[in-house]
Amino acid sequence: MVRRLPKYKADISYIIGWDEFKRLFNTATTYVDKSVVTVCWITGARPAEIMELRKRDVKIGESIIEFHLKTMKLGNKGKFIVRSRTLRIRTDTNKTHIRVLGKHLKRLKDDDTKLFRMSRKTFNNIIERLGYDALNVKICPYNFRHSRMTLLAEMGKGRGELMRFKGARSERSVYAYDHARKVDYDVDVDI
Repeated sequence: MVRRLPKYKADISYIIGWDEFKRLFNTATTYVDKSVVTVCWITGARPAEIMELRKRDVKIGESIIEFHLKTMKLGNKGKFIVRSRTLRIRTDTNKTHIRVLGKHLKRLKDDDTKLFRMSRKTFNNIIERLGYDALNVKICPYNFRHSRMTLLAEMGKGRGELMRFKGARSERSVYAYDHARKVDYDVDVDI
């Protein structure tokens, strides 16, 4: 049985690779816009998780960047379930996009300040505008999520690893990536 992805306002089957990310990043003109694209690219997190990030939730080390993500979902019995996970990603922290994110973090006043002080609509509009400007494609934050999961699956990551990275509770949510695109391309080291 072929699993289908949920419907979104943009075609999330459009995979954002390293070259597309660089074009999006270079098209962005502010530290905030560049940081939005960077966090979406690195984490592949849900927009709600990204919007809840605070300065204290992002740590940039010498060769690792850490994100402490919090997920709030409505459970079966109508109560919110709060789950958290930490993504530790090995990367060259001297890359331009990581340095820009670091500068954005330094501009925030205290550790409890939200990383992005904007509405969800503004957040989505930044991604959509950059998609049109840089790629001539309508994209949304879920393109980054789907792209990250597809790229990880193509690198040979198993369902368990995909579930942990995605923050999923069931294997069903990663079945769609069992048949990731079968193409050859260079993947940036930080994936």
